[in-house]
Amino acid sequence: MERGAICYTTVVGGLGHDQGTRPWVVISRPDVTVASGEALALPISHVQPAWDYPLSWLLRNGVLPRRCWVLVNRPRAILVSRLRDPVALLTREHVDEVVAGLLQIIGVTRSP
Repeated sequence: MERGAICYTTVVGGLGHDQGTRPWVVISRPDVTVASGEALALPISHVQPAWDYPLSWLLRNGVLPRRCWVLVNRPRAILVSRLRDPVALLTREHVDEVVAGLLQIIGVTRSP
């Protein structure tokens, strides 16, 4: 599964709107995904969240049919076998923006 791939999957046992079928963006490296059989992914919502970046990230126009946000504050490990074929692919730069938001949330700073 390629980093930046947007795939649909059905998640059970999530909280509130995290349950059900929705798009997810894969943020883990392909080598880790292959080795573990799981992908670290972030859910995508068409409902505008009450919080801005770094907790959410507005998906660029044209990636999906409607306006959507990546919910950066809700990472989850998902079995690769549950991810459907990718419907879109984020650029490396966009994935890096999303991951930078996640690093801000958990308090990690990157050195130059």
